[in-house]
Amino acid sequence: MDSFFSRKILWSALLASIFCAFDRQAAAQTQDETLHPQHLIDLPTAHVLPKGSGSMEMRISANDGLLGGIYAGIAERLILGISFGGTNLIGTGKTTWNPRPEVAIKYLMVRENDRAPNVAIGFESQGYGPYDDNLNRYQVK
Repeated sequence: MDSFFSRKILWSALLASIFCAFDRQAAAQTQDETLHPQHLIDLPTAHVLPKGSGSMEMRISANDGLLGGIYAGIAERLILGISFGGTNLIGTGKTTWNPRPEVAIKYLMVRENDRAPNVAIGFESQGYGPYDDNLNRYQVK
């Protein structure tokens, strides 16, 4: 019964993040502000969130896993994020949570202009897939 409620909460969080993403995009269009993707498939981009804004993402991974992340633009050129998830959250089987929340930080060093693209430096500790305790890492890093 406890597993049923935790799955229900995760599905609710997934739906809420989808609605928040659409709402944020609509707000950006009305304020003449363009939001750029933070990732293109699995590749991070050099774009950062505007100061005072945030984003949420939810990713489905192998072994019925879900991974959620929250990112915030805390300064004009700096974003911080945190993510957490686990496996067997969607299907049947014993739910296995990741060992700890993971972090992300990105700083925009050079803004895009007519002569140069955005240049950013950052770090993200979140891997994908199940966590292997023997190797002390995620399946995909």
